[in-house]
Amino acid sequence: MHLLEIDDQGDIRLTEDLQDGIPPYAILSHTWGDDKDEVKFDDLKHESWKSKAGYTKIRFCAKQAKKDNLKYFWVDTCCINQANFTAYSEAINSMFRWYHDAAKCYVYLPDVSMRKGDENYMKPTWELAFQHSRWFTRGWTLQELLAPASVEFFSQEEERLGNKETLEKQIHEITGIPIGALRGSSLSQFSVEERMRWVAKRNTKKKEDKAYCLLGIFGVSMPLIYGEGEKKALDRLQREIDESRSSPTISSDGNVVFDSRRRSMAVHEQEKYQRLLDSLTFERMDARLLNIANALPQTCRWVFDEKEFRTWITRNEIEDNHGFLWIKGKPGSGKSTIMKEALKKIKREQPRDIIISYFFNARAPGLLEKSSVGMYRSLVRQILQARSELQGHFFQMFAMKDRGGLVDEWTPAELQGFLTDVVESLGDRTLDVFIDALDEGDETDVRHLVTFLEELSQRAVSCPTSLRICLSSRHYPHISIRKGLYLVMEHQDGQRDDIDRYVRLRLHGDEGRGTNELREKVCQKSSRVFLWVVLVVPMLNELYDHGLVAAMEARLEGLPDTLDGLFAEILARNAEGIDSSVLLLQWVLFSSRPLSPVELYLGMQSALASSPIGGATSIAEETVERYLLNCSRGLTEVTRTEPPLVQFVHEAVRDFLLGENGFKKIDTRLAGNVKGISHEQLHTACLRYFDQCLPLNNPVYRREDLPQTFPFANYAVRFMFSHADVAEASGIPHREFLRRFQSNGSHDFLKWIQFWNSFQPWEAEQYTIAVHLLYILAKRNLVDLGKVLIDDGVDVNARGQYFGNALQAACANGHEQMAKLLVESGASINAQGGRYVVYGHEGIVRLLLKEGADVNAQGGIYGSPLQAAAATSHESIVRLLLKEGADVNAQGGHYNSALQAAAAKSHESIVRLLLKEGADVNAQGNDYNYNSALRAAAVRGNEGIVRLLLEKGADVNNTQRGFSNALLAAAAKGHPETVRLLVEHGADVNALGDRYGSALQAAVVLGNESIVRLLVEHGADVNAQE
Repeated sequence: MHLLEIDDQGDIRLTEDLQDGIPPYAILSHTWGDDKDEVKFDDLKHESWKSKAGYTKIRFCAKQAKKDNLKYFWVDTCCINQANFTAYSEAINSMFRWYHDAAKCYVYLPDVSMRKGDENYMKPTWELAFQHSRWFTRGWTLQELLAPASVEFFSQEEERLGNKETLEKQIHEITGIPIGALRGSSLSQFSVEERMRWVAKRNTKKKEDKAYCLLGIFGVSMPLIYGEGEKKALDRLQREIDESRSSPTISSDGNVVFDSRRRSMAVHEQEKYQRLLDSLTFERMDARLLNIANALPQTCRWVFDEKEFRTWITRNEIEDNHGFLWIKGKPGSGKSTIMKEALKKIKREQPRDIIISYFFNARAPGLLEKSSVGMYRSLVRQILQARSELQGHFFQMFAMKDRGGLVDEWTPAELQGFLTDVVESLGDRTLDVFIDALDEGDETDVRHLVTFLEELSQRAVSCPTSLRICLSSRHYPHISIRKGLYLVMEHQDGQRDDIDRYVRLRLHGDEGRGTNELREKVCQKSSRVFLWVVLVVPMLNELYDHGLVAAMEARLEGLPDTLDGLFAEILARNAEGIDSSVLLLQWVLFSSRPLSPVELYLGMQSALASSPIGGATSIAEETVERYLLNCSRGLTEVTRTEPPLVQFVHEAVRDFLLGENGFKKIDTRLAGNVKGISHEQLHTACLRYFDQCLPLNNPVYRREDLPQTFPFANYAVRFMFSHADVAEASGIPHREFLRRFQSNGSHDFLKWIQFWNSFQPWEAEQYTIAVHLLYILAKRNLVDLGKVLIDDGVDVNARGQYFGNALQAACANGHEQMAKLLVESGASINAQGGRYVVYGHEGIVRLLLKEGADVNAQGGIYGSPLQAAAATSHESIVRLLLKEGADVNAQGGHYNSALQAAAAKSHESIVRLLLKEGADVNAQGNDYNYNSALRAAAVRGNEGIVRLLLEKGADVNNTQRGFSNALLAAAAKGHPETVRLLVEHGADVNALGDRYGSALQAAVVLGNESIVRLLVEHGADVNAQE
C-alpha cells in the first residue's frame, strides 16, 4: 500500500509500498473526473502534477489530514499503480480493508455548495444538492461509505457538512441502506439479496466493476478479468459468496466457524486494536539500524565461532548465564556492526524464532529513540507483528488505554508486564532479543532496563520458553549482571583480523614489502578501534593519490593512537578553514533538531558574516556536498534516512567536542562558555537569514513553495528565539534583540508572524498580529527571555490568542518553570474552564492550586476542573483535585458531572474513585447520550462500569430525554452483553423512548439479531407501537 506523506514543510510525497507497520492515515472518497484531469501514480514523479485539476482534491485531503493530526493520507487516483496489473488487482481486492482501516474518510462533493452568493441563501439549498449528489450514484462509493468508522462530508468549498452519524437519516433516505449498516453493524447480518440491492441503482465506468466494487461488502476476493462483462463478473462473485458462506474455518481458539461469522468482530474493537498498535509506533523507530553500514565481505564472522557466542546460541550452561550475552568494547570498535550482522544471521538461520531488536540512538532528534520506553514500544510491536495469536491478549490488557479514540501514553511498567506474559506463554518457542548501544541511553533508565531483563531471564529459565538476550555497550558506564556471558571486542583475535582485512582492502599502495609493513603498522596503532582505522585510511590514501608514498609512513607515525587525539589532530592539521569546521561542528552539536545538508549549508553561510547568503535561488547539491565534506573533515556524515540529515560519524565525536580537549582547546574563544557562545552564534545566523533573506508582506510564495525558495526559513524562524534563550541563560544579553520584536506593530514582528504562520497548518499553532511576544515565549517555554520581557514591564495578563494569556499557554503545554515565573510576576491564576487540567499536567495543577487557584472554578467546555480531569482520563489529577476540596457533584459542562464524564470515557477506576467520594450515581444532565452515568456507560457498552453503577444504586429504569433509558441506549448501540446485564437487573424491556420507540424496535431497525432474541426471551412486546 502506497500512502501520500505530508512532511514538516507541507510537501507531499509518495511513500514506498508499505507491507506492514502502516501508520495512521486519512483516505479520500470522491468521484472521478476526466482521466486526463486526475493525478495518476506516475504523475507524482514530475512537479507538473500540481497543475492538474485533480490536484485540488489531493490538496484538500492533505490539508484536512493535517488538521486531524494525520501525517499520511491515501487517494485512489495516484496511490494505485494502474499500469501494473498485479498491483492494481491487489488494490481492488484490498480496497474495503484500506477504507476500513483508515483513521478518517473524507468525502469531497464538488457538486454540493455551501455558498450561493445570495443573501437569501438558506441551508436547505445544500441539503437538496446533497440528496442529488453524483457521489451516491457511483458503485465504488458504496464501500467507501460503509467500511470506515469515521466518514466526514465536505462541500466544494471544503466546508464540513457533517459526518456519517449526524447525516445518517438523510443517507438512509437517499440510499435505502439500513441505519445499522451505516453505524457499523457487521455486514454479514444483512442478507446477500439486501446487500445486492444497495448497489442495484449505482453505476461504474467499467461494467465489470459493478461486481468488483462489492468484493469487500461480501468479504471475498477474486481475480479481475476486464472484458468478461457485467453478467459473468456477477456470476463469479455469486460463486465466491456461496463458497465463503459454506466453507468452515478453524478460529484461533479452536472453534469451527463460518468465514462470514469470523469476519463479524465488532468494527469498533478492530479500530481500537489498530489504534493501540499504531500508538506503539514512533517516527524514526528503526533509523539507527538502517544507518549502520553493512560489514565488509568476510568480516564479523569470527564472533559466531567464539566460545561465548556458541554457548549463548546453543543455550548451554543456561543456569550459569540465564541466556545473556553482553558484547562490550571501546567507542568505535565496531559493536553496532557486529550486532547488525548477528541479527541478520539469526533471522536467516533460525526462521522459527521470534526475533526482536532495538538500537539506541543518542544522535536522534527525539527522546524515544534513546529511552527504554521507546525500546519497549518497539519490541512489543515487533512481537505482535510476528505472533498474531498474542494480539488478543494485548487487546485485553490494554483496551482501556483507548479513550474515545485517543490512547494514553505508554509506561515502561505496563509494557514490561506484557513482555513478561509473552515469555511465560510462548511454550517451547525461542525469543531472541538484540539491544544495541545501551550506553547511548540515560544511565538510570538503562540500569532499570537491565534489571528488568535480568528478572525476565530468570522467569524464562523456569518455564519452557527459550529466551536469549544479546546486549552491546561501551565499558562505561559499568553495569553488571549477576549471570551472563561477556565478549570483549578488543580481546578477540577475530576483531583484529577484521581490521587487518579492512586495511588490506581499503589502504592504497603498490604491492610490496613496504606497503605490507605500513598496513601492519596501521593495524597495530589502531588499538583495535575500527573507527580510528576508518578515519586514518583516507588520510593515507590522499598522500598516495598525490604521489607522496614516502610520506605515508611519516604521517602515520605522527598520528595519535587514541580517538580523542585523532579528532584533535584532524581539526588542528590545517589551520586554513578551521573557523568553518568549528562552526559546522557547533551546528551539528547544538542545533535544535538535525539539519538537512542544504539547511546546514545555509546556516553556516548565515553565521559567517563575510559570506553571501543564498536566498531565493536554488543551490546545487554538488556545491553543498563539496562544502560540507571540506568543512567536516570526515567527522560528520549524511544519513540514509528520508529526508537525509547530517550527524556525527560516531557518538565519540560528540563526547570529544564536549570534553576538555574539544572545543575548549580547538577554539579558545569558546573556552569559558562553549554552550552559551555556540547558541549565540546559531541565534545570530538565524537572525541574519531572517533579516537578509525573508521578505516582508510578500504574498507570492505559497506554503508548499517556501521550503524550495527559502530552505533555511523554517529553522531560522522556529528556533531563532530558542537559541537566544539558551545564550541568555549563559549570561549573553538579548534585551535589544527582544525590543525589536516586542511591539505588536513592528515590521520585524509582523514578518516573523507571517513566516511562522506559513509553516503552521494548525490553528492552535498560529498567531494573530495582536499576539504578545510574552505569549509566544510562554508557549515555547523560553523562560530566560521571558524574564527579560517581564523586567521590561510587559503586561503578563495580556490576552487574545488560542490559549488565552501567557499563563494559560504555559499551563496548557506543561511548562511548569515558565508558569511559576508568570505567577510570581503577577499573572492571574483563575482563568476560566480548567484548560490546564485538560492537558494532564499534574505539576501545573499543583502549582496553581498552591498559588490559590479556585478548585471549583466554573466555565469552559467541561464546566469544572474535576470534570475536565475525568473527561480526559487523568486519574492522578482527579485524586489531587478531590484532595484539595473539589465538589464531586458540581453540575454543568459537556457531561454535566465528573461521574458522567468518567463513565462516558470508560474509565472504571475514576468512576470507582468518584463514587467512593460521594458522587451522585443518578445525577441528570441534558446531553443526548450522557444524561446519566448509567446511560453513558451503556452507550459505550462498558459492562464493568454498568455493573458497578447498578451495585451503587443507579436507577436502571431512569427515564429522561435521549434514548429514554440505559437499556434502549445499549440496544441501539449494539451491545448485547450490556443489554443482558441491564435486563437481569430489572430493566423494563418495554419502556418507550422518543427515537426508536422501544429497545426491541431499536434492535430490529439496526438489524441486531442477537439483541432481538435476548429481548424477546425476556418478554419484550413484539407488537408494541411507538
